[in-house]
Amino acid sequence: MADLGSSAYGARQQLLTRILSSRYFEHAHAQSAVLRYLVERSGSTTVAPKEYEIAVNAMGRPASFDPRTSPVVRVLMAGIRERLAMYFLSEGRREPCHLAIPKGGYQVLFRDASSDRETRTTTRYEYAALEQFWQPHLAGDAGNILVYTEPLFFRDEKGHYYRDPDVNDIPAAERFLGSRSSEISLGPLRLSYGCLWTGEVHCLLSILRMFRQLGAPLEIRTARVCSWVELKQTSMILLGNSRTNSILKSLELDSPFRLNGHCIENKKPEGTEKRLYRTSRRGSPNLERMTTYALVTRRLGLTPGSAATIIAADHCRAIEGAGYYLTHEEKVRVLLERMRLRNASMPDQFQLVVRIETIDTTREIVEVECVAHRVLRSR
Repeated sequence: MADLGSSAYGARQQLLTRILSSRYFEHAHAQSAVLRYLVERSGSTTVAPKEYEIAVNAMGRPASFDPRTSPVVRVLMAGIRERLAMYFLSEGRREPCHLAIPKGGYQVLFRDASSDRETRTTTRYEYAALEQFWQPHLAGDAGNILVYTEPLFFRDEKGHYYRDPDVNDIPAAERFLGSRSSEISLGPLRLSYGCLWTGEVHCLLSILRMFRQLGAPLEIRTARVCSWVELKQTSMILLGNSRTNSILKSLELDSPFRLNGHCIENKKPEGTEKRLYRTSRRGSPNLERMTTYALVTRRLGLTPGSAATIIAADHCRAIEGAGYYLTHEEKVRVLLERMRLRNASMPDQFQLVVRIETIDTTREIVEVECVAHRVLRSR
């Protein structure tokens, strides 16, 4: 049995506790169980465990488990090594002692941070800009909820769907259905919430993937059934616009940029900025190019320590493009340089106008950039 001093043993257990409570392991239960097992095993013997022992003792696999036919341990260990590296490059960057499991085996090593050349020289934190931009959603105890739009459609008896952009809630739908013109032109209709905007879905998936990369939890809700009770306890990411997303409408600020109808209004243009950012189209019908815009707003959340990030637009491709832009490390790095925040913390409240270029009838996104921004004063 390895003879560790009580102070050294206690320090290592405290380090393990901090690692397992970090966002990289907090919701990764299988990885946490295996890492805890390997650390406890290292305190009682210098002999590294085999794949079979890890699978049976830490992962709950049956005694019939065969590592020659199942790579589950190797796959999980690759994830543990990646999460450890991310922890010591971000949350744990000031830890005096590092925990590592070198490739080629399953032996846990504790080594002084100043001599841990492998971590300092061969590993680069891949998401430094993303971590800085999304920090209010990553820090603190508040969870995160993404609220997307579930647009209201009408469906006829033949299964055809119809959409009126000015009808987005039940009272408006009842007025619409009660008008004689709607019955005459479309026939009997029923309400339907069975469709989603593809652009919002792609944006949602981009954000969900990024949060998983950063080791942060993210729950998904629709604005139609989301309650203020659960939103008050979390940080929020809202997709849509004030006509279709009631939660977003309630949290709009009196701010320099405002999504107004089918354009973004700039109340006080600076330099070469436009007063209105409108969707425009050009080119031939078979190769049409479209320019559209999204408005990104970061504001304080409903409780101390929480935040709300709003991605608003009237065109779903604009929301998709903004989601792509804000979840890619290189794009966000350039954005931070534009905002002169490369070595500074993010402001509590700000706005971005993001230009999205699409091409062809498929609306393929070919270019995205921030064309204007404002830092807002916190009240």
